[in-house]
Parts: sequence; structure tokens; C-alpha cells
Amino acid sequence: MAISQTTDEIISNGREFLKMELGSLALEQADVVLEKDSENKDALLLKGDVLLKANDYLAAANVYERLTQLDPHNAEYAGRATNALMLGGSLEAALHQAEIFKKLANGWPGALLMISNIYERTGKTEQAWEVLHSAPLGEEFVGGVASLAPRLLMQEKKYGEAIDVIKNYLDWAKTNVANPEASDSPVIDAWFMLAKAYDRLGEYDRAWESAATAHAISGATWDSEANEKVNQTICDLMTHENVRALAHASVHHEEPVFIVGNPRSGTSLLEQILSMHPEVENAGELVVSTSVIHRAPKTMDSFNPYPTCLVDMRVEDANVMARQYMEATKWITTSPTRITNKSLSLHNQAGFLSLILPKSRMIMLHRHPLDNCISCYTTNLVSTRHKYTNQLKWLAQMWVQRHELQEYWMQTLEIEMMDLHYDKLVVDQENETRKLLEFLGLSWEDACLEFHKSKRVAATISYDQVNKKMYTSSSGRWKNYEKHIGPLIDGLGDYL
Repeated sequence: MAISQTTDEIISNGREFLKMELGSLALEQADVVLEKDSENKDALLLKGDVLLKANDYLAAANVYERLTQLDPHNAEYAGRATNALMLGGSLEAALHQAEIFKKLANGWPGALLMISNIYERTGKTEQAWEVLHSAPLGEEFVGGVASLAPRLLMQEKKYGEAIDVIKNYLDWAKTNVANPEASDSPVIDAWFMLAKAYDRLGEYDRAWESAATAHAISGATWDSEANEKVNQTICDLMTHENVRALAHASVHHEEPVFIVGNPRSGTSLLEQILSMHPEVENAGELVVSTSVIHRAPKTMDSFNPYPTCLVDMRVEDANVMARQYMEATKWITTSPTRITNKSLSLHNQAGFLSLILPKSRMIMLHRHPLDNCISCYTTNLVSTRHKYTNQLKWLAQMWVQRHELQEYWMQTLEIEMMDLHYDKLVVDQENETRKLLEFLGLSWEDACLEFHKSKRVAATISYDQVNKKMYTSSSGRWKNYEKHIGPLIDGLGDYL
């Protein structure tokens, strides 16, 4: 006989799963409680924290804002809501929430630092500096200032000054930061920021050395064989014949648009372009598909794990999971024609999604492999679950595995799909955008050519790039680092 757990025990288990980076299990614990008590604040807080860690910023903000409604005097909830709104690109709402947070926190300097960060993300450097200088920031905020100040200086093209600030922080950190190798370490982030500043100055050897130092400090590990095995298991099940034989949902939803691409491949740019269309709502990196997959064996009453459980799926099961997906996205907007999802897990979820949402559309986004991998290597992705970026050999292996899987889906699935190349988009924006909107069944909108004017700021580390006019300088960037990337060239040779 199973022993029932108390609510506190379930929440505690969820917190432990979150620490272990088992997000789906943590989210399941939160939902178990919320199914019985939709206003349980501990469960809502856990759910918001899981979504935030998974980079599903807007969904996290939605949960945190619900908490602020339940307890409008709680500074912690207001602070979390502010942060999620900022990361999700809803900056007007973030500023409004930040003022509430500042008041509830009795003018706590961290609230002012957050407000300054919001201004930086909108390119309002003068306001950002003004708020930053007004904040009585003590030693506990050194890392936050060392992150914000260089970004502001780089926006003002004061790269030398940015470098000085970063170096001063790194000197300070040698004796004041206890765990510089931690995944969320500001020291690692500072080295990546130093790489960016040197890159902007054209000092590519120093930029590369800085990025390599960050990776050496991180020491993150990744198992290429294990990742390939997961992909192969999915492909072995979802053959051309099996895809047509497996159950498909009979209730059709046409709203979802899945943007399938690598990190730093242009997914944020593409989403921003589409967001300018009045019939499109960009939702960022939604975690809902991962959650639906995690619950799939239970939904189907199958003893088989995913993906083998799909052989037990009935039409009514597919309809239930489609409804789960759509229910989890209904908060985004009231009546969109299309809702984009650019989760970086979509490459191995595409087959499943084609079964439960057969009338949705997928865009397979590609970028030159060397440019893509170098952008990943010189950006702090190791702190956001992308451990394979820590070595060039692994980067090449992962790029190949993801590319081969995208190609496999193009040949195998029945869902409507489109190949789109970042390098073509940046040199021929209008024609490629016309093809894109036609594929999505949408009318032409001139606003899509002026994506940089969006009131929404990209909800990723690409925010400082996609909120500018289209530029081509990222194409061919690999040539600046050619002498450093032997393992990449060797690993990607068949695709160059």
C-alpha cells in the first residue's frame, strides 16, 4: 500500500529535483499539489522557479504574477516577477513591477540594480547609469555591477573601459568569490563578457583566450555517446512507416509554430521578425512540450517509457496531449493565429509533436556550422544546460547530431515543414520573410522588416543583437578565429 505524502514533502521533493536539474520531475511535483489546490503558494513558487531555470521566462512570469495577486505585499514574489518579466522581454511590465518591488523591499539596492538592468536592455543607457549611480550598492552587489556596467559601456562603444571594469572585478574575485567554477558563477560570466569586449575591438586572440579561460574554469562535462543514443532510440521508433502508422490527434490545432534550431543559430531573430506580425505571438522557449512528454506514459496508461510508449498511444490519448499543450499556452494571448515556440529541445521532440499537433508548422533553421559553433563557444551557454559547449570537439559532435536529426525529420514527418537558412535571411531579408509568411499562411506585413522596433525585447542572451537593424557581420565570423578552431574544422568537415 502506497504511503501518501504531505504537501510539504511533495514540495520538498520538487526542490530537490530542481537542485539536481531534473526539471520535469520538479514540475510534476508542483502540479500534483496545484491540481488539488490551485492557489498553493509554495507549489506556485516551485513551478515558477522550474520554468525560470528552463528559460521559459514568460510562463514563469505568469506564475510569479499570480503569486503577487495572491500576496501583493510579498517582496520576494514581486522581485521574482520583475526578473522573469525582464528576462522575458516584457520590459514595460517589468519596470512597473520593479517599482512595486522597490517599494515592498524598502528601497533595497538590489531592486535599483534590477531597474538599471531593465533600462540597459531597452538601450536607455543614460537612465540605466542614473539609477545605477543612485543605488547604495555594497560588496554583495559587486558581481551584479561588474555584469551591468561593462554591458552599458559596450553599448556606448567604450570597449576599453568595459575591459578595465571586468579586469578589476576579476582581480577582486580572486580573493572574494568562494566557488568561481559554479555553473552560475559571475566569474565565468565575466570572462565571457571580456571575450565579447575583445571581439568588438578586433583583438581576436585575446577574445579567444578569455573564452577558453571561462571554459577551463567551468569544467562542465558532456556525454556525446549518451546523447546520440537518445536520438537513435527516437529515430528507430519513428521510422517513415511508423510515423504513418502511429496514432495522430483527430482534433486539430493550427496555432503552434515550432522554430527548430541550435542555440545561436538565429532563433531569436526569427521569432522577433514573426512577432511583428499582428497574428503572431512569440512565446520564447516554452517548456510545455517537455512536460507533456514527461507525462506521456501516464497519459497513455503505458508501462513503456518514452518514446516506446508511443506504440500504445490511441487517438484519444493524442487528443488529450494536444489539449495539454494548448491549455498550457492559452495564457499567452487571447486569439492568435500563430504562437511560436523556440525551445532548444524541439530537435528531438519534433516527431512526437507531429503526432499530437499534426496541423502545426515547423521551421528548420540552419546557420553556417563554424559561425554557429564559435558563437556558442564564445557565449556563456555552459551555465544554461548546454554543457557540450565547453569543448570544441563536443560542440562539433552536438552540431552534427542535431543537424542530422533535423534532416531526418524533414525526410520522415508528415507535418508541414520549411527549411530556412540564417545566412540567406540576413542578406535577403524581404524575400526570405515573404517565403516565411507564405509558409505560415499569413499576409504580408511591412512591420516584419522592422523587427528591431518591437516593444518586446528578445527573451534570450541575443537581446542586444536582435533589437538592432539587420546586419551581416556575424556571417563569416569564424575566419577571425580560424587558427584556434582545428577541432571544429575536423569535426564539421563533411558539412563545410
